[in-house]
Amino acid sequence: MVTIEQARFLLAQNVRVLEPVNLAVAAVAGLRLADAPRAQFDLPPADVSAMDGYAARVEDLGAGPLPVAGDICAGMPQTRIAAGTSARIQTGAEIPIGADVVIPQEQAVSEPGGRVRLRPSSPGSFIHKRGEVCSVGETLADAGEVITPHLLGLLASAGPDLLKVTPRPRIVIVTTGSELVSLSERPGQGKIRDGNACMLRALAVAANLPVATHERVPDSQPELLSAVSAAAGAADIIVTSGGVSVGDYDLVRRVVEELGAEVLFHGVAIRPGKPTLAVRLGSKWLIGLPGNPLSALVVWRLFVRPLVEALAGDTKAFDDPTEEGTVTEVASNTGDRTTFAPAFTNLDRRKCCIRLIPWKGSHDLYAMRRANSLAVLPAGTRIEPGGTMSFLRL
Repeated sequence: MVTIEQARFLLAQNVRVLEPVNLAVAAVAGLRLADAPRAQFDLPPADVSAMDGYAARVEDLGAGPLPVAGDICAGMPQTRIAAGTSARIQTGAEIPIGADVVIPQEQAVSEPGGRVRLRPSSPGSFIHKRGEVCSVGETLADAGEVITPHLLGLLASAGPDLLKVTPRPRIVIVTTGSELVSLSERPGQGKIRDGNACMLRALAVAANLPVATHERVPDSQPELLSAVSAAAGAADIIVTSGGVSVGDYDLVRRVVEELGAEVLFHGVAIRPGKPTLAVRLGSKWLIGLPGNPLSALVVWRLFVRPLVEALAGDTKAFDDPTEEGTVTEVASNTGDRTTFAPAFTNLDRRKCCIRLIPWKGSHDLYAMRRANSLAVLPAGTRIEPGGTMSFLRL
């Protein structure tokens, strides 16, 4: 077995960021920029009003009511106002030639005869100047930045039509075991529903991963070989569930070796999740998760999730530092492997408290229903109430 640190190091050393692609702005939310896009337009594209109000000349203010010469709406061509007049203007409308100030509507007093009294102000008040947000050629964001909704708004407003981004890896989920039946079936003798498929698909969706397909295969080496071969042609990461231990019907390693895979590790000193398998199939990856659902969830969190982010361009994906909190009860691990235990961590208070959730083993997904974290208990650890423990957020 390798340690968890060795396993993550091996993954980090071997991962290569996916080749960038050019996508339309509407399709890049949540992806990472592969280069630094530059502004194609000034933003704002002209001097525009920051308020609903009146456009005027500073020298005409305060002397008396001014005639309102017209209405200027956003999107209209630029107009002109004469000295000694004003114009009604809407937010975002282009400042008319001759005007150098906007007086907000709340600071104006309407007078009879279509006139308005405007208080004195300084030049440029309530005017957004052309290019003050960004100007043509200016760098809008750096390579490697995640395209958040607010960055997307900037890129859509001023950036190029196509953006060079790192795609999210495509994933195929392969669940193995002759005991598995679909969710639409009532399990017969010795059978169980394929709950891992739903859980893993949900984890993939939560990670913004395109799920190419899901395959469920029995304990048959030819059928598993066919499924993994097909998956390698459709995905960047193949995630298998089950079939990675040492039994006669644990076939995943045999299949990947038959396909010429490079095995990085098989077996990690953790509980649950000890039989975890990580291999490279050329430029593709296969991570073999144990079939027990809690094990699968833990291994996804520890290995699959950072691998996904590293492929998608996150250079710090495997750093993933633990956080610390105070345990509310005795926490011990008398075994020889690091345990990742279901826990509820109070993250809202100034003092972070960790409450361990009793669990019956790697099959006990029921215990995870209230967990929001994994408590980290190194081998041979005993922590008294009030002591400090590390945890990972789920």
